[in-house]
This record gives sequence, C-alpha cells and structure tokens, in this order.
Amino acid sequence: MTEILNEKCQKARNEYICMYCGCKIKKGEKYVRQRCKDGGQLYDFISHRCCNDIINKLPEEFDFRTTQDGVDEFTFEGCIDDYVRNHHYDRNGIEKKWNVPLHEQVKMILKELNETNHD
Repeated sequence: MTEILNEKCQKARNEYICMYCGCKIKKGEKYVRQRCKDGGQLYDFISHRCCNDIINKLPEEFDFRTTQDGVDEFTFEGCIDDYVRNHHYDRNGIEKKWNVPLHEQVKMILKELNETNHD
C-alpha cells in the first residue's frame, strides 16, 4: 500500500510530465509533488494541481473502494472518460468541445463543477 509522506505545491523549475494525465507540466507552472513510500521504496509522484484536485471533487468516478492502492494513470484516465461519457455524450457521440487532451478535459470539468456549485 502506498503511503504519502508529504505533499507540497511548488513552481516547476524544469518541465515535467504529470503522472496522472501524461501531459506536460511547463516550467514556471505550479504543480503538486508527493513524496511516497511503497513497500521499502521511496519515490516522488508529480501532477498538475488540477489533476490532483479533481480526484476529491468527483467521488462517484474516483471510488476508492475499487482503487484501494490509490489512483494510477490508467484509473485516472478511465474516471475522466466516465465523467465525460456520463455528462457530455449524446446519440451522436461526444460533444465536440470535449474532444480535447485529458488535461484540458480536467480543467473543463473543474470549471463546470465550480459553475454548478455557484448556481
């Protein structure tokens, strides 16, 4: 079982790849770095802030009873796909504006959730 030892949000001094969505974290962009321990191994898990945040905002998609070891990139992508399919598909398929890279979908979902919570 993976244990998060510490978590911090910092500004990227280098370019990284988000370990959730697989998209670039650009130099100067804020991101989340988690120091983790799994078994005896230590490692850093790096993600966009929005990718990290969305896990807590979509509890029905990110059901931790089925992902007890945490969320990996495959689970993350599947959960985002489930949300888009459940909320933005019609008989013709996905709404055109949602046919964007995963990181863009995450930002769109967070914006949508924030708008919904303010209504």
